[in-house]
Formats: sequence, structure tokens, C-alpha cells
Amino acid sequence: MNDQSKTEERKTNEILGHIVRRGLMVMVILIVLGVGYFFWTNHDSDPKFEPSAQPQQALPVSVVTVKEQTLPLHPRFLGRTTGSQIVEIRARVEGYLSTHTFDEGTRVNQGQQLFQIDPRPFETDLARAKAHLQSAVAIHARAQQQVKRYTELTGRQSATQGELEEWQQQLGVADADMAMAEAEIESALLNLEYTRIEAPISGMIGEALKETGSYVDSGDDGLVAVIQQVDPIEVRFSVTEQEILHWNRQVTAGQLISPAVEEMEVELTLSDGTTYAHRGHIDYVGIDIDETTGTSIIRALIPNPDRSIKPGQFVHVNLLGIARVGVIQVPQNAVVHNPTGMSVYVVNAENMIEVRPVTLGDWSGASDWIIESGLVDGDRVVISRLLMIRPGMPVQIVPATPNPNTTEDAHTSEGSES
Repeated sequence: MNDQSKTEERKTNEILGHIVRRGLMVMVILIVLGVGYFFWTNHDSDPKFEPSAQPQQALPVSVVTVKEQTLPLHPRFLGRTTGSQIVEIRARVEGYLSTHTFDEGTRVNQGQQLFQIDPRPFETDLARAKAHLQSAVAIHARAQQQVKRYTELTGRQSATQGELEEWQQQLGVADADMAMAEAEIESALLNLEYTRIEAPISGMIGEALKETGSYVDSGDDGLVAVIQQVDPIEVRFSVTEQEILHWNRQVTAGQLISPAVEEMEVELTLSDGTTYAHRGHIDYVGIDIDETTGTSIIRALIPNPDRSIKPGQFVHVNLLGIARVGVIQVPQNAVVHNPTGMSVYVVNAENMIEVRPVTLGDWSGASDWIIESGLVDGDRVVISRLLMIRPGMPVQIVPATPNPNTTEDAHTSEGSES
């Protein structure tokens, strides 16, 4: 074979290879178009998931069946104790304290001597006043005799009317001078009595603010001690304007039962968590709202016979005798917090999960919420496996695990299977 024949054969092979490659490409394109057309005409554009051959298994959960009820409330406020009477003991005369006759920090009785101011200057004043009275009495007696004498002389025309009138004036001056002397004696006796400083009330006395030998007067330097009556003891606490308005709305709407203020009992919880043995009553409600704090003061009196409560203690004040009417409450752990608010999971009649948005009210006891809106009597609220359930999920109700923090009369645990 010559060179020309070889060249023609090579060109023929190249042409055939090119035709084969193009043909293969066309076949691939036709196959792809055919497959696409098949799926386009025989299937929807969106993928579908075949349902499971077996139904979803019901998740065991525990519920409480809520009910409307009249629920005792115990509003709690932070208060502070003070003496029911606080009396500042002040000197009423000036002088030096000569004795100090009480034990600091103990109980003193009304009329008990506390201090003695040096009485000698006041005894001198009393003696001077008595001497003045004696002189005034003598002058008065002479003037009285002279008036009597000149009255007789004038009747016999042995003396002039002017002389009689002069002695009558002298008698009037003597009367005034004698009255002044008597007043000086009373004042001296009173000042002498004031040198003995006594307790005006019975109560606990603090430390002496002036020591023996100190000079006192009836002004700024006269405070010597303070007595506080601690039986009964007084507790003051504040209520905000919002709480007062909320309280009044509930009473007006018939949602709140409350005794009259003067009949309302008060119970104290001490700082160590114990309940004080004696209950008291409210004896004063503030008539205004403090513009700085937005609160009003309420005062209660608490018996304190053993003086175990001291002025200045912080206590929690619990108001008794108050109840909410038609209340629904749920355990705290049943409430789900989410960005849109609060909600609970409810099991409907088909034993499926529903979500109920709720409005929370006050605390009830140690572990329950009062529900203001969102639930009705008879709703079954889920209290277990809250992280595993979703709306629309089937559930099976099982007995609730006993919870010592759950109030038994607050809600009914559902234990029967449905």
C-alpha cells in the first residue's frame, strides 16, 4: 500500500470516530430527556414521604385535672419591728446628774426612778420661796389690820377717806405678793420634783445617754435615755400603689374575700424561717401614698409577752383570712416559658396534646401558680415529660409520681388510663 492509500484510510478512520462520538453524545442527551419526561408526567414536583406503616406510639405522661375553687391566700410583705411606744427621757431642769439608778437594757416600770439631778440648788429656791411667803403673810396681816382700823376711824371721822383708801391699796398689794410667794413655792416644789427623773411608761430602756456628773438642761442637752414599749410590739410594712389598686379591683369584682381591716389577723415569719407563736392585728392603714417610694404604710400590733422580738428586726408579715374565689392553679413545673409568653400543655378529649397560652397570677403556696386566664374547670394539664411532647402528639395518661411540694387540695392527679 502506497503512502496515498494510507493517508486516505487514516482520514476515513478519523471521520468514523468523530461520527461515533457525536452519536454517543446524542444518545446520552436523548436518554436524559426521556427520563426527565417520565418523571415530569408521572410524579408531582414536590417529594412525598410515605407514611409509616405503623401508627405513632402514645407517650406516657402524667397530668393534673384543674378545678375552680376558693383558695386561701396569704399575702406576704417584708416588715420591720419597732416599739409600740417610744419615749425619749429628757431632763426638765438643769443641773448635774448625781445618780444613775437603773440597769441598761432591762425592763423598767412606770414611775421607777432612773436619774437624780443634784437637788440642792432647788432646795435653796424652795426655802427662799417659803421665806418670801412668810414675809408676804406678815405684810398682808398688817395691811389687813390697818384697813380695819382706818375703817373704824373713818366712821368716827377721826381719819380721812384718803388714808383708808391708801391702806386698802396696801392690802391689795400684800394679797398679790402673798399669791406670788405661794406660786414661787409651787414652782420650786415642781422643779425639785423634776430633779428625780422617772420612767413615764413601762418598757425596755436602752443605754444611758448621759453619765453621772454630766450637766443636763431642758434643751438639746437634756436627752438622757430612751424607753420602748415592746409588749405589744409594732410591725410596719409597705404596700405598693399597684398592689392596692389590684386588691380593690378584685374585691369590687367579687374575686376576693377579705375580712375588715380591723379584724384581719397578722402572722409573722422570723428571719430563720420559723413562725412566731403569737398573732396580732392591723391597727393602722396609711391615708396617703409616699410620692418617693410609691407605697403606703400599714402598721400591726403583735403580742410580745416574753419580749423575744426586739425592735429593729426584719420579719415577713403574712395576712390571714383572705381568699380568692373561682381560682384555677397549676404546679410551677407545668408552666412553659417561651418568647411569646407563658403556656401549658393540655390533653384534649382525643388524648392529643394541645398548647394553651395562659396568664399567670400570684404564687399559691410554695410550688403553684394561680392562672388568671387560659384554662377552664376540668382541663387536664401535663406535668411530666414536657421536653418530649409536641402539639398534636398522642399521649397515654399514667399515674403521677408523688411530689411532696404539691398541695393536695390544689389540683387532682389523674391516674386512670384513657
